[in-house]
Formats: sequence, C-alpha cells, structure tokens
Amino acid sequence: MPVPVPRPTRDSELHGTPAPAAALLAGWLALTLPGGALAQTPADFDGATPAARTAAAPSAAAGSADRASAISGWRFLLDNDRFVLPARSDGGYTGGWRFDYGFAPAATPGWLEPARQLGGALLGGPATLDFSLGQLAYTPRDARIATPQPDERPWAGLLYAALSAHRLDAGFYRSLELKLGVVGPASLARQAQKEVHRIVGSDDPAGWDNQLRAHPAAQVEAIGVLRAAEWGPLGVDVNAGAVAGTLRNYGEVGLGLVLGARPPRLPALTPNVHERVVFDAAAMRELGADGWHGLSAFAHAGAQFYASNRFITGGTYGPRPEVDVRHSVGTISAGLHWAFARDWTLSYVQIRRGADYVSRNPAVGETPERWGGVQLTHTCGC
Repeated sequence: MPVPVPRPTRDSELHGTPAPAAALLAGWLALTLPGGALAQTPADFDGATPAARTAAAPSAAAGSADRASAISGWRFLLDNDRFVLPARSDGGYTGGWRFDYGFAPAATPGWLEPARQLGGALLGGPATLDFSLGQLAYTPRDARIATPQPDERPWAGLLYAALSAHRLDAGFYRSLELKLGVVGPASLARQAQKEVHRIVGSDDPAGWDNQLRAHPAAQVEAIGVLRAAEWGPLGVDVNAGAVAGTLRNYGEVGLGLVLGARPPRLPALTPNVHERVVFDAAAMRELGADGWHGLSAFAHAGAQFYASNRFITGGTYGPRPEVDVRHSVGTISAGLHWAFARDWTLSYVQIRRGADYVSRNPAVGETPERWGGVQLTHTCGC
C-alpha cells in the first residue's frame, strides 16, 4: 500500500528526516543490491547480456577490470549564473564549485579502504571511491538589496566535504555519497560571491547579513543511471535518485540523451542531480582514448519531488522569509563533452530549473533559475 506523503510542516523540515525520502533511499539501495531489479538489467552497451558477455570473453573482461583498477583522476567543476546565454543576474542557485579526486581502486589509501569495501557491498560489486570538496550559494532575485526580502528565498551558503562510491557495469552506473558540511557564515559563500562580483565588475551582493543561521549539515545521496537503449551513435539513459538529510529530502527521476562520436557512450555523461554531474575516472579515461574523436553531446530532463528543503525554510539572521517549499520542480539541461586528449576532457552544460519555492505574497511571480557549468577532468593510469 503506498505511503501517503503529507505536506511537511515547518518543524518537520527543521528537525529530522521525513520518512518518504528515507523510504525512497532505502528502495533505491534494494534495487541495486545483487539480485535487485536494476542489478539484473539485461542490456549492456553492446546489446549483450552480462552473462553472455562474461561467457564469451572472460579474459577481455578481466583485462578491462585490471585497467580500470589502475585509473585515478580529478575533476574541477565551476558553476555560475553568468555562464549562460543570455547571461542573467543573481537569483536562486547563483554559483558554486566542486573538486573531486577519484582514487584508483588499487591505490585507495588504507584508511579509506573500508569505505570503498562498504560502498561496493551496497552497490553490488567492486566500487571506486572519490573524495570531494565543494561550495554552493543561493540568493534572492535582487542581490543588491541589503534589507530582508520577506517574499523571496533566503540567502544561503554551504561548504562541504564528501565521500562517494561508484560502480559502472552492464550499462548501469550507480553512486552513493555522504556529504558533510556547514551552512551559514562559515560556508564562506558571502566572501566567494563578493570576490567573483568584484572580478567581473558586478553589483556588490549586499544582503548576506540575512543568510541562513549557522548549523552543520549532513546528506546521503543515491544515484542510478541506466543505459536503456542505443541506436547507432545515440544512447538513451534513464535515471533515478534520492537525497536524505538535514538540508534537503527529495526523490528524482529523469531521461537523458547522449550522442557520441564513438562507443562507449557512457551514462556517466548524463547530468542528473541538481548541482552534480557524475564523475568516474575510469569512464572518462575510456572516452579520451581516441583523442578528439571523444566528442559527445548530451541533454537531460528531470523532475525532483521535495519533502523538505531547508535552503528555503531554514531560520535566518533576519526575519524568516514568508515562502514555502515547492514540492515538484522540473529541470532541463544540455551540453557538450570533449575528450581533447587521452587524459584530458572538457565539458560545458547549461541548466534551467523551475523555482523551488512559492512566495506567500501572490503578487510575487516565479522566475526559473538558469546557470552554466564548466568542468575540466584529468585522468591517469597511475
């Protein structure tokens, strides 16, 4: 019997993890464990079943695994609402950055090996491990106003570290991430945005005195991306995921298209969760094997279903904004991924997302968020 999802109250959003998001996360994990529905997907990139592929070429599979076990790499991702055409001013998600380092399985530090083993157990097989640092910033639509804006979303920043496990096989990518951070002045979002605006000559963001109050943050994020079909150079991906924690609790689904110059056209290229693009060092290395031939275009449409969002409803240093969480939000994105050398790739993506809050003032309209992201990736067989 379906579990009803009540409209969350202010208190339930500030304290604890709502049951619906936790249930989504638990269900996703059940699907990816050995024997789960998604773990048994019959389609691989070349159309063969996992069993047939293993029986036909066990030595090739072993060689591929050996090569993947020696691949490490890093990625730097920079988002900003100025990276879109036409450029726009601040409002909603205004910018952020993320640095990932992917450890080769054979070179995972000893103190992190238990985390990699746990990730592999949860994901249904051997996994790779990433360590990440990142920052996010959110503002009202007019960042020049220093006084509180009760009809708009609050100012907010997050500075975080994350540890994530990844597995890609049989056309199915899955990832689990634990994110720990801090919201409030210690996020340094005020300083970061002011410096960016100084460099580009924009108006000074004046309202950070009204940002969300300081508090620690913890999130668990689960992602699954399945290559559902291929026609020549075109791949179709479907994805699902869930996020649970002290900041946001939501489930999401999406559909992605990848147009590649050559196989493998990996689901790792599909952006799927807000502020995240999947990173897998071994997969990126494969894309770069043919130099400039590794050019892919991708597009994605998705929907997030929120139970709570503390970036909208959290307490601030000013008056509490009179806004509520929008429980369903749509996102579309498109971009290019260029493997310009064997060890280097460059990507650009434009993202448009519906407003994730509703003002209690009916005279206040809604403005979709738009931003662009640039990422540089380097891999090595070391």
